[in-house]
Amino acid sequence: MRPVWKGLTWLTCFATLLNGSLSSSVVARPAGSSLPGFKTESRQQGRGRMQSKIEEGYVPVDHGIHLFYRKVSDGGDTVVVPLGFYLYDDFKQLARNRTVIFYDMRNRGRSSAVSNGEKITIQDDVEDLEKIRRYFGLEKMNLIGESYLGLMVMMYAMKYPEHVGRIVQIGAVPLKFGTEYPARLTANDATRVPDPVEKEKLNQLRKAGYEKSHPREFCEKDWVVTRTMLVGNPANARKISSPCAMPNEWPIKLNRHLQFHFASVQRLNISREEVAKVSAPVLTIHGTKDRNAPYGGGREWALMLPNARLLTIAGAAHFPWVDAPETVFSAIDVFLRGEWPTRAEKVREFAVADGQSESIKASPDAKAEQELRKLERQWLDANADEIESIEADDFTITYEDGSVRNKAQYLAMVRRAVRDPNVSQGTEDSVVRVYGDTAIITGRFLYKVRDKDKETTTESRYTDTYIRRNGRWQVVASHLSRIKNK
Repeated sequence: MRPVWKGLTWLTCFATLLNGSLSSSVVARPAGSSLPGFKTESRQQGRGRMQSKIEEGYVPVDHGIHLFYRKVSDGGDTVVVPLGFYLYDDFKQLARNRTVIFYDMRNRGRSSAVSNGEKITIQDDVEDLEKIRRYFGLEKMNLIGESYLGLMVMMYAMKYPEHVGRIVQIGAVPLKFGTEYPARLTANDATRVPDPVEKEKLNQLRKAGYEKSHPREFCEKDWVVTRTMLVGNPANARKISSPCAMPNEWPIKLNRHLQFHFASVQRLNISREEVAKVSAPVLTIHGTKDRNAPYGGGREWALMLPNARLLTIAGAAHFPWVDAPETVFSAIDVFLRGEWPTRAEKVREFAVADGQSESIKASPDAKAEQELRKLERQWLDANADEIESIEADDFTITYEDGSVRNKAQYLAMVRRAVRDPNVSQGTEDSVVRVYGDTAIITGRFLYKVRDKDKETTTESRYTDTYIRRNGRWQVVASHLSRIKNK
């Protein structure tokens, strides 16, 4: 990348859970029930036990966006659980001597539909969780994150560590999209799940327009087929309730959601070093037959995190509590009480159950992407000598005004420049596309100048083109365009 303080700018995603206008500031819930759908009631939670208070309503998180929640209160510490529309029925048992708040993410379950795809990102999920915390006035909360929300709650812990107590990950997707694991650390089914014949029937219905003309009916048919992916024992699939009563979960709508959300996950560039800074205790629960998020990802999370342990559920899939409810819920209960479950292991090396060590490897494109992102970061703060090795001899850069500089001209400008401590620069939303020995990186470049108490940000779009020659990536062209000033 090109350091702007030197006179120019440096230009530089899981299968998620399967088909499986108000101010953005938090609005305090009144003592009554002014929010739509708000109600409270009390229910007996067992012989001789105090009554738990059950409350439901909506939390405003963004312009016109409300998140549906259900709160089961029996005193004690608070646990916050996204993906409530799937987890509430099974996980509400954890609300014994504690309070559990379930909520549906934006554009999912009973929460508001979101028409603007740019507002459907994993970063929005992180900020929504923070608004949930503030809405309920929680200084600290425990978190349970399933599937891609296992990644999301870790992102929250990195950004808001002071508000996190203990974290449970269940079937968490890998930190890095595209990571490949040894076959022994994946489901590695002998026969394909779901049934390819049944999937083809769904495809034929979709081609015939049935998904659009009968969206709920198609959802039910799709659910009968795809729910088998979530369990290790096919007989347990019927134990999972259908989500098809909620229009947000109809495949015709969910697929659009996943398209935008999946892209935001692909753009993530979180280092293992950042993950290692999370000090909160983390219990990672993962089934060995998980087809949505490989078991190897669970081992990797437990290895990266300094205060984590892994509970392996042999033979279970993406919803391990359906295959092994007593094991999973007793372990979570023990962990939330401040102790480690007996069967939870400290992962000290990436190994399979019989002790044989195996390595994690990225797919070829994912490995290239990691190399390219590293080069881009180096280019941003590199000196002239370092830049000389990053840029190809035929490198050119094109600026907003149409002017072009070659490598020699660029290096001469860099050598004349002096670093300004009041200037900072960085990139956001970078996307790497690899096409064999060619790669294109696009994103936003932010150039910030501080003058006393005022900070001015100049924002540009950039495109960098890399070529791999003799096994080595070098940038051959760069282009940037100003988009706005702040």
